[in-house]
Amino acid sequence: MSENQFDGFLNKNKDNLEYLNKNDRRMRFNNAPDPIYFVFNTIEDRPIKVLFTEFVKDIFKSILKIFKKK
Repeated sequence: MSENQFDGFLNKNKDNLEYLNKNDRRMRFNNAPDPIYFVFNTIEDRPIKVLFTEFVKDIFKSILKIFKKK
């Protein structure tokens, strides 16, 4: 592909290329072959401190539920 052909391609497809460049998580989730990958990526993007805090809170809630049943 020559440089002129490539420039023509870019000019013709500018709108499509700008759309693909956007970071639209909802569209990536809806169009993903398996949406669970999007969920794991979202979890991995969170800081360790936040994940650990939520993990500990969930454990304490589970323990409280067990003791409340008895």
